[in-house]
Amino acid sequence: MCDTDRLSSDPASGGADQWLEVCRVNGIDPQEVRLIYARYAAYRGFNEAKTGSSIPLAQWFSFYRLEKGSAGLQVEVPAEGCSADGDAVNDACLQRPAAFLEALKAYDGSSRRQS
Repeated sequence: MCDTDRLSSDPASGGADQWLEVCRVNGIDPQEVRLIYARYAAYRGFNEAKTGSSIPLAQWFSFYRLEKGSAGLQVEVPAEGCSADGDAVNDACLQRPAAFLEALKAYDGSSRRQS
């Protein structure tokens, strides 16, 4: 389970955001969602500034998963029982991609509402 109690959302929203609930239900670390979404936001910001457009989150995520999965094949597997890998995250984006994408989309929606 995720430790989302300390990751409070906007108090005016009346509780945890939808993305936190998706994380909680699917055992996804909310910090991993924030980290990966920050990468998408950086991509989107850069491309929209340069070209005026970017690909949608779902399409970007499919490329991200391919890249992350192939990079994982190139690194040494950690010792058995050791949970840390090269990125020191739990790789839910590779293990549960549909649920992870759902969390990213919900996070995207909540971050845009707050902007």
